[in-house]
Amino acid sequence: MKRAKMLQLAEKAGFIIWSKDCDWRPKGATIDWACNYDKELKKFVKLLEEEFEYERVANCPYGANLCGCGS
Repeated sequence: MKRAKMLQLAEKAGFIIWSKDCDWRPKGATIDWACNYDKELKKFVKLLEEEFEYERVANCPYGANLCGCGS
């Protein structure tokens, strides 16, 4: 999975993303880890699972039903 997609899912899950023009943003940082992300982490894992399942089914050479879609 590409970094851009992971960041998109993290933002969708509710993680706070640093603005690129923020003066106090730590060098190289993307996510502000100074927050409690218990709920967001659970949502992020769910989004990842959904994304992986979508990719698995979409890339199945035999069709979704033969690749265990929904199992």
